Formats: sequence, structure tokens, C-alpha cells
Amino acid sequence: MVNNNGGSENRIFWIFLALHLVIWTLVPALTNHNLPIDVIEGLAWGNEGLWGYHKHPPLSPWLMDVFATFSNSSDWAQYLLSQLSVCAAFIGMWVLGKEFLSPLKALISVLLLEGVYYHGYASPEFNANIVLLPFWSLSILAFYKAVETRKLMWWVILGGAAALAVLGKYFTGFLLISMFAYLVATKKGRSQFKTAGPYAALLMLLLMLTPHLLWMVETNFTTLSYGVNRASGSASVELKNHIVYPLKFLISQIVLLVPLLLMLAAFGLKQDRSDARSGNTAILSFMAFGPPLLIMALSAALGWKLRSMWGAPLFLMSGVLLMYFLMPNVSAARMPRFKAVFIFFALIGPIAYVAVYAVRPLVKDGGKRTQFPGSEIALQLSDGWKKRYPEKPLHYVMGDVWRSGNITYYLKKNETSVETDRNKRTISAFIDGDIVVAPWVTTDEFSQKGGLVVWKNTKQLGSQKAKFISYKKLYPELMEMSPLTFEWDMWFGTKEVNLNWAILPPK
Repeated sequence: MVNNNGGSENRIFWIFLALHLVIWTLVPALTNHNLPIDVIEGLAWGNEGLWGYHKHPPLSPWLMDVFATFSNSSDWAQYLLSQLSVCAAFIGMWVLGKEFLSPLKALISVLLLEGVYYHGYASPEFNANIVLLPFWSLSILAFYKAVETRKLMWWVILGGAAALAVLGKYFTGFLLISMFAYLVATKKGRSQFKTAGPYAALLMLLLMLTPHLLWMVETNFTTLSYGVNRASGSASVELKNHIVYPLKFLISQIVLLVPLLLMLAAFGLKQDRSDARSGNTAILSFMAFGPPLLIMALSAALGWKLRSMWGAPLFLMSGVLLMYFLMPNVSAARMPRFKAVFIFFALIGPIAYVAVYAVRPLVKDGGKRTQFPGSEIALQLSDGWKKRYPEKPLHYVMGDVWRSGNITYYLKKNETSVETDRNKRTISAFIDGDIVVAPWVTTDEFSQKGGLVVWKNTKQLGSQKAKFISYKKLYPELMEMSPLTFEWDMWFGTKEVNLNWAILPPK
């Protein structure tokens, strides 16, 4: 192992990290009018503090709620949370890189990660994929350190990091299987079973996951059912899907390596192994290639469709792997060319993010989710409630997660008080009016306390009326209100957002 630390490389690394954090926090915070869909959904969940939700385990909603609470429900805090996750993942790869590479090449291996789509353009939308990054990175680092040093501390850290990763997304299972495969398949790995380390890691993992596992049993494994249904799509799977789906996923991920390869091309084709370090490359291979091979094998076997964003954590080791196996000649003469290519890819992401915000409404019907007038809608509907029931606090907003989530979040942000104490955070989203999706509400509670009901205003009047009639059957006292019209936050031109709503009077 190499514990060689370069002073100048360390300074550059931390400067790079600070710039990434500041730029990718400010760009969406200053550009977006509304939080993205996954963040709105996560905030609606996290407000309830459960040990799991119908789509995902609880870590990302919890973290969103913590940052919302301490920032007084400020949008920028959610973007900061995303970038802290990315930067923490980079730190783990920086430490791992120095185990295999010289300080300069370890630094370059992390700089390459800036060219990954998931670490830049896609990173402002904090969700179950982004929350994986820091804990996936720490799990890899801890596993490597645990195997190499045999220190119990690293095994315990591995168990804790892996548990947090699982609480972020079950996709972590592919990494854990790859780690176990290494322990079984290699002589060095098998020798670990003679120590207390692996068992300490497993104990820590199970202790931390026990509350969530109990929640899964109580809810009939609803999160697993959602994941399987989302991947399988339908009961009938065509034969071609067994080939097409894993192949499409593979191609979509390989394409994302192009910026990294272009950065490395700046050093030319000549290799330089004069500073090559000896290291356990087998463990790197198992952790880097095991998860994608496993997920593609599962897709090929079952014909499941793979979402490209599921590949977010798979690129964390790409910088270390490319630098270690390609060993480019990092000469002083070639460094200016690398800097130019790196700066290009570091800047193209933020520029593209702003450009898409400005241009997309001109070529697409309606605006982006981040241009939605969520705050304006929340305030107007809140005023409508207060005028009718000034002495009754608003407890529930029923509707799809996008509209109900926006209203509940932006009411907390803009209201000076919620039932005399802002920190009580009493407004809940009754998502789809479904007690399975939103188990924190019952139909009796909603009938008793009343609330708002919102649904999409479509061009088909019959469809709109049918929606209201379906709600009216469940809640006969429901009063349909006049549709409201708002405007997307567009930089060029104007487009309307129409919203249907109704009020269920409190008893």
C-alpha cells in the first residue's frame, strides 16, 4: 500500500472540491424556480419520519427533511445536500486512489470524475441515486482497507457504510454481493473468514438495518414490490427484452465514459509505468465490474428494463481504474492540454444546465419541472383555505405527489407559522389519496380534518369532471372550486399552468 501524500496535490484537490461544491450549489439555486420532482417527492416523505416509503428505503427523505428543517425550507439547502454527497464520494476515491497511484495521478483520477454526467449535470436532483454516492464510495474504501490491513475498525466502518448505503437504495446489494464474491473467490479473501472482521461488519450491518427490516415485514415488502414492478414493467416480457434491455444499459453507461477518455487523450497514447504502484487490483476489479455485470445478468435472465440513472454509483471507481491500467504519461508538456480539456468539461455542465432551463420551454409543451410555480400555487390555495376557515389549520393536501408535494413544501417555506409553531411541520401530502402510498394519513382523518384536493387541469373537460366525481364519491362534502391559472417561470415568452382544486370542509 502507498501512503504517499503530495502537499501541492492535496491543496489542488481541496480547491477543486470547494469549487465543485460552490458552483453546483449556486447554479441550480440561482437558476431554478422550483425544486425537481424527486426532491419534492422526498420532502413529502421525509416530513413523516418513517422507516421506509413505498418506493424506497428512508435515508434520502430523512436527509432532505433534516436540511429543510435547518435551512428554514430553503431550496438551496437541497442542492447543497446533493453536492456534499458528490464531494464526500470524491474524497473516498481520492484516498483510495493514493493506495494505487502517485499523488499527482491520484489527483487526476478524481478530476476525471468531474466529467461524469451523474456527478455534474444530473447531481442537483437529490434522490435515491445521489444519496448512494458517499456511502458506496466509503464502503469500497473501507472494504479495501479492511482486507489489506485486517483491522477490525475498517470492518466496522464497512458495516456502517454498507448499512447506510442499503438505507439509501437496495441497489447496494449488487456491491455487497461483489464483495462477498471476492472473499470467496480469492485466497486472500478466504483468509479473512478466519478473523473477526467480516462477522463484525455483518453484525453492524444487521443492527443498523433491523428497524427498516421490521418495517419491510410490516408493510409486506412494499419497496421490493415497487422495484420489481418498475423493472419488469408488465407481466409479459418479450424475448428480445432479455437482450435489448441489458445492452441498452451497457451502451448508455459506456457513452458516459467519453469525457473521461477525452481528458486522458490529452496525455497521448504513450504510457509511463515508472511510478506504478503495486496493489490489490483483484479487489478493485470485483468492486468495479461486479455490480454492473450482476445487474445486466439479472436483466438478461428476467428481461427487466434497467434505468440509466441506476448507473450513478458505478462510475466512482472509473478514474482510479483508468489511471491505474492505462498509466498515461503525465508529463509537464502535456499538462496544459489536459487542463484545457478538463476545464471545458467542468464548465460545459453548468452552462448546459442554464441553457436547457432557458431554451427547453421554447421547444417543448409547457415548462420544466424546475420552472413550475409551486410557491405561487401554494400561497394562493392557502389563502383560499384561510378565507373560509380562518380558525382551522390546514393539515392535508390530497393529490398526485408532484402537486400535493409542492403545495405542502412551499407552504412550510412561505408561511410565517403553521399551527402557531413552524417547527411542528403539520401539513402532510396525502399522496393519491392512497393510504398505502401515504400511510401517515387515514381516510377518516382526512374526512374529519378536511383539506385541499388538487389534480391536473387537462384539455379534456370530461376527464376533469370524471376525476372530481371519483373524489366526490369518496368524500361527499367535497366542494369543487374554480380552476386556477398560473404561469411557468420562463425566461422567454409565457405559458400557462392550469390547476383544478377542491376543498373538503373540516368537521
